[in-house]
Formats: sequence, C-alpha cells, structure tokens
Amino acid sequence: MQLLEPGFEVTECSGLHIGRVILDAGSQMDGAVDMALQESELNVAEVPLHGWEAARIAGRNLVGAEAWDQHADFVRAHSDKIGESVRRRFGEAEQLGAIALKDAQRIRQVWKDELKRALGRFDYLVVPTLRMYPPRIDEVNWQLAATLTANTVPVNLAGLPAVALPIPSDHRLPASLQIIGPPGSEEHLLTVATLLEQAAGSLGRVQC
Repeated sequence: MQLLEPGFEVTECSGLHIGRVILDAGSQMDGAVDMALQESELNVAEVPLHGWEAARIAGRNLVGAEAWDQHADFVRAHSDKIGESVRRRFGEAEQLGAIALKDAQRIRQVWKDELKRALGRFDYLVVPTLRMYPPRIDEVNWQLAATLTANTVPVNLAGLPAVALPIPSDHRLPASLQIIGPPGSEEHLLTVATLLEQAAGSLGRVQC
C-alpha cells in the first residue's frame, strides 16, 4: 500500500467486530479464510446473508443488459470474432425483458438494505473472494465464468467498497478473502486488510 500512498500506516483497529459471511453454496476457500480470521484475533461472528444468490443473479442481469445496450451493434456485426463465453453472455442479455430488469432493480434495493443491516451489527464483513480455486485458463467455459464472479458481483451490485487479498492455503494456489465495508470506509478498509494480511503470515504479525 505504501507504493500507492507514501506514508500509509496501519491505524488503530482494536475492538473491531467482523461478520464472517456464511453462504449456502460454500467455498473451497472457507478453511483458509477462517484460519486467517482466527490468527487476526479480531472479534468474529458468523452472519448469514440470505439475499446473496438473488443479488448475484440480479447483478449479472444488470451488467449483461448494460453491456448489450452499449455493444449490440458490434456483437451482431462481428459475432464470429467473439469468444463462446462472451457470446453466450450477450445472448442471455438480449433475451432479458423489461420486467426482468425491473425485478433486478427491486432486488438490488432489497439487497442493499440487507447489507446495511448487517453492517449496522458489524464493522466489516468477510467472505471468500471465490467459491473455487482459480482454474487454468484452458479450463474456463461459459458456465464456469459465472461461478468465478459469484462472490464479487453481489458486492458490486450494492456499490460498497471491498478489498480482496491473498492468504495462505494448503492448495497449490493461495486462497483469497474479500473484506466488505460500509460506504466511505476505503481508508480503514485498507488498514483491516493490512492486519489480516500480516496475521495470515504474508508480512509477519501486527498488534492492534
């Protein structure tokens, strides 16, 4: 962080309450995330977010609709130059009607309200960044692509600041956790990320 912001230092972070988001779908990275939280010695409690899956679908639909609105002419004229995964996504977006988009906007507001309540109980929320370890690029297909963003699209839909950082795992690749904060919490969010990064063993231990 000091490369981006010279003079950046870890500020006071004692007494924080972290909500460990529990998703029905789970994640291959759950164990690594829980270990990093345990090592941080922060106050952690589980918090279910029941609207996560609906928010994922709503966010995917809204992004697709906006992309189709901007690029429909190009896609129609040059579909042979577009990969299968992207082409299928545009096909899904083209089929969305006004009712589906209106429902996605309704879900967005319900979802923002649910996150607001959760962040009223906790200072920050933590969830695995991915539900699976990253596949090889030649293993990705249009169905898998949706899974890779399943834990990030809902956060984007809510418009909340978040940071993802790698943490140790017993896999051949590192795991990753995502920290979600309330509006305007970017600076302190980076401090919490620094604490968790150090607690996970990347930079050594820090005391708050």
